[in-house]
Amino acid sequence: MPPQVRQFDLTDVMLTWGSFIIEGAGDGNFIEIAYDSPRVQEHEGGHGDVTVLLTKSKKGTATITLGQAAAANNLFSAALAQQQNGSGLIKKPLTLAHRFGTSRAFAKTAYLRETPGLGFGMDHNNRDWVLGLADLELFVGGSVR
Repeated sequence: MPPQVRQFDLTDVMLTWGSFIIEGAGDGNFIEIAYDSPRVQEHEGGHGDVTVLLTKSKKGTATITLGQAAAANNLFSAALAQQQNGSGLIKKPLTLAHRFGTSRAFAKTAYLRETPGLGFGMDHNNRDWVLGLADLELFVGGSVR
């Protein structure tokens, strides 16, 4: 039986923050989304008894890596400026969908947690934007083509 080959194309991954489509991937991973805590906590007693606690927390983090020329940097910078100038916490839904895959992520409340440093040089630099996710729903799937 011949080996199974799956195809992946980054343009098949759609990422939005509110009504804005986030484009302009930098080098490496464009997006990393994960829960902030393990899904279970394990405790072992002195006699070897194990207790497993299911984690109810849906708090997560999204790290979006953009190239320095990506227009989405302007979107995040403008939101941060609004937030820092008295508009309060700017929060929007974050949605990730893989068109030919089964991976999905959604958070109704996604907000800017960390901003990238600013650097210029002979290389095209990445900008890593870190978003806090208050209510992450995450399904890590595979490709279907």
